[in-house]
Amino acid sequence: VGPRATGGRDLYGWDMNGFASSNWQAAGVLGWRLNEHVRPYLVAGFAGLDGQLHYRGYVGGAGLDLTLAKNLFGFVEYNGLWMDPKNNKKPEDHRVRLGVKVNLF
Repeated sequence: VGPRATGGRDLYGWDMNGFASSNWQAAGVLGWRLNEHVRPYLVAGFAGLDGQLHYRGYVGGAGLDLTLAKNLFGFVEYNGLWMDPKNNKKPEDHRVRLGVKVNLF
């Protein structure tokens, strides 16, 4: 197992319905370089949803980066989002993302 890679990320987005609500995440990332082409990683942090109802909760997940070229990476990632219940509702969201990352620097 190669050296560990640590980092963080923050995300902020808006609902497509007239910016009625916004969501945010602040998470840490911990990864391991298995070889020069494969890096699995874990994601954990805090999340929120602001709009008519305000929710706060946690985000967690795991992913895999694959080196496609010198500064080009493919990835697959699972994210789970668990919010504190308000008004007898317990929102949660589970997503699998697939995409490409470009390292500009």
